[in-house]
Formats: sequence, structure tokens, C-alpha cells
Amino acid sequence: MIANHNLSTFHYGDIELKESVFIKGMPYFTRRAIGEWLGYKKPQEAIDKILKRNPHIDNLPSSVHPSLGCTEDENPEWAVTVNLTGTDGKKYATRVYGAIGLQLIVFESRQPKAIEYKIAVARLVSDIITGKYLWNVLKLMCEKK
Repeated sequence: MIANHNLSTFHYGDIELKESVFIKGMPYFTRRAIGEWLGYKKPQEAIDKILKRNPHIDNLPSSVHPSLGCTEDENPEWAVTVNLTGTDGKKYATRVYGAIGLQLIVFESRQPKAIEYKIAVARLVSDIITGKYLWNVLKLMCEKK
């Protein structure tokens, strides 16, 4: 069963995605919102192309599903289908993407904002692997005391 949700704007730092829904307290985003954030002229069409070239974002390989404890139809960490009310008042089944789905889409984009994001993620992962991230967290905790 597809649940009904209302759209809201998601803000995190200087990131703003205009079409988001919260499911179990976690934000999910429409294709149009992701495309607008990335700066595409035709946001929904651009994300549709990315998803067509990368079907694993919408549909996990069946061999992966059991390890995540989800079915082929619903992969709640990446994407789910919800009912959203259009400007005409009708409800439309709409695919929305959670944090992992958003990142997988961004990783496949060549937009300048996507490139900046990928570099930031690479630096974070490097800091975690080398222990620099933990060191910086501990340092901040000590400074607050």
C-alpha cells in the first residue's frame, strides 16, 4: 500500500530541496527536487536519464535484497513510492529517493554541484579511513570542555 504524504522543503546548511517528504523521520526527495538542486535546466528529465542509465538506483539486483531485508518492490533506504497531491488536487504515485538514493543519483551526475559533492564525500571517507575525522571530533569535544 502506498501512503499519502505532503511535500515540504528540506533545508540542511546551504542545501535546499523544494520537494521532500518525511518517512519515519527521514527525508526523501522527488526527481525534480534533486535535478533542481543539481542545477539542470530540465530537472526531472535529467534525473530520469540518470536513472535510465543506472537502473540499480531504482531496482536493486535480486541477489542484494535478502541481505538488506527488503523486497524487490520496496527498498526503503534508496527509494519508495508515495502518493503526492498535485496542483490539480489529484493524488499521484511518485517515486522519492532517500539519502542513499540521492547520493547514488548525484554520483552519476556531471553537474558542477555534483562534482563538488563527490569531492567532499571523498574527503570525508578519506578522513574516516585515516582516522583524521575521529581525531578532529575528539579535538572539538576537548575544546568545548
